[in-house]
Amino acid sequence: PINDDPQYLQTAMLEPNAHQSTLMRIESELRAAMTTRESYWGKAPGELHRLLMQYAAVHGFDLQASEEGLQEAERLCRSLRAEEAQPHRMNWIPPLVFQALCDMSGVVASVAWGAKVAWGAYEPDAQGLIPPPLLCVHNDDGSEHYVAVAEALLDWGFYPESSEPLAEYLKPMFLAASSEAT
Repeated sequence: PINDDPQYLQTAMLEPNAHQSTLMRIESELRAAMTTRESYWGKAPGELHRLLMQYAAVHGFDLQASEEGLQEAERLCRSLRAEEAQPHRMNWIPPLVFQALCDMSGVVASVAWGAKVAWGAYEPDAQGLIPPPLLCVHNDDGSEHYVAVAEALLDWGFYPESSEPLAEYLKPMFLAASSEAT
């Protein structure tokens, strides 16, 4: 049997984001759009990114499928840089904005870096939750390699100790997956 008792407890303060009200408006718009479409992660690859790009543009953010677009996403979502970081503080990215950033990562990997990316479709469970998004990179030799994009974005986005720009953080993961052979 597995012991379900927690082994340890960590706490962290959420750091207010300079663009928090904008993020929450975009989150609301994404939620309304996804509910109307009865859509979910991976059902229509690139859809969440397209909607994020559309709603963010209203607020002055250009989230094109490029490294520059990832820089803009970073400007929207990151409130702290490594030099400003304090222990046990983390950034907050609303859930659908987070999923849209995962989607955007796959679109950028495909468009800007030439990776052959596939999305898994994850229908929400009874509580409306989905598993953490994964992307699959297909190689010319027929092999497939998974990029745990949600985990990567969590590591990069929530913990301000990571100071690497988002594009520089993600690109090696997709390029390594694209060049690996079984």
